[in-house]
Amino acid sequence: MILKTEYLPVCFRHGIIIPLYKGSNKDKTNPNSYRAVTLTSVLGKLLEKIFLCRIQNVLENINNVVPHGLQFGFVKEHGSIPAIYTLKESIRYYIERCSYVFSIFLDNEKAFDRIWQDGLLFKLWNAGITGKMWKIIHMSFKTATAHVQYNRLNSQVFPIKQGVGQGRVMSAWLFALFINDLITQLLETNCGLMIGHIHIPTILLADDTTLLSGTKSGLQQMLNVVNKYAYTWRLKYNATKSTHLLFKPAKTTIKHNESKYEFCLGETKVPMKQSIIYAGTLIDSNMKSYDRTDKACKKMKMNLHSLYSIGLNRRVHAQHCADTEQMACQMSYDGAVGIAEGDKKIICRSDCFM
Repeated sequence: MILKTEYLPVCFRHGIIIPLYKGSNKDKTNPNSYRAVTLTSVLGKLLEKIFLCRIQNVLENINNVVPHGLQFGFVKEHGSIPAIYTLKESIRYYIERCSYVFSIFLDNEKAFDRIWQDGLLFKLWNAGITGKMWKIIHMSFKTATAHVQYNRLNSQVFPIKQGVGQGRVMSAWLFALFINDLITQLLETNCGLMIGHIHIPTILLADDTTLLSGTKSGLQQMLNVVNKYAYTWRLKYNATKSTHLLFKPAKTTIKHNESKYEFCLGETKVPMKQSIIYAGTLIDSNMKSYDRTDKACKKMKMNLHSLYSIGLNRRVHAQHCADTEQMACQMSYDGAVGIAEGDKKIICRSDCFM
């Protein structure tokens, strides 16, 4: 009936925004310390799920692959582990051949909330989604409303003029579609890393964008592309919160002259650091993970010992805790690390967690 009449009920277009505190000791009086998650009706979620399946089938039939293979977020059988593995192995490939790798980890500020709706609908049409389905999606976003609910208090209803509503069923895929052509433009620069015939200028994990290049000029050229793209499509990359890491071969020495390796996003310099937390893991410029492993082991010890305070018997659980701790901290020769999750033991590549 919705497709036939091309009309979406008001209750399907309305959302409840729940502010979720980001943690990390952020200022609770600052609105930027909260993540706005949108809750929609159950029937609305079901409808979006049906639409998303139909859209993906349409694009598959016209051989339009969305998102690109270098987008690891919101993709089936992908995620943070393949993204980290691809990132580390690409860097390792270069430094093992005595080459430098210049990288920028970009901060996409409020990515989901900044999506330009008209630009998104334009890209959706160009991708091949037209007709009644496009009209309903247009109505779903252009006439969307919401109210904020916090501590049992509700705000007044207001219209949503931009963004895709983080938490909605289609929001993740629509964001991937919106930013998909950025990957294409970066590939067209012919910059980035080349591993055989594989070209890797960037790795995207949802809104986390990483630029990789074997040359300084190549990385700056890609930064210029990102800056122009953000201006055109109304995105905002925060240069001061972004990070530049330089990976170099282990046996080479480098002068501590950071000005030699300055990179700018627009007119703002991107700060150079020695490490960054990427997808919950430590990425270090020397490709080592000893500090990260040590911190993880100490954290697990604290968690295990804190269990005693809630009445767990030391004698019963001492051996189990010791075995769990040893399994979590032990790293074998071939690079596998054991992780305990309840009573289930999972063996993962430690390369993915370094």
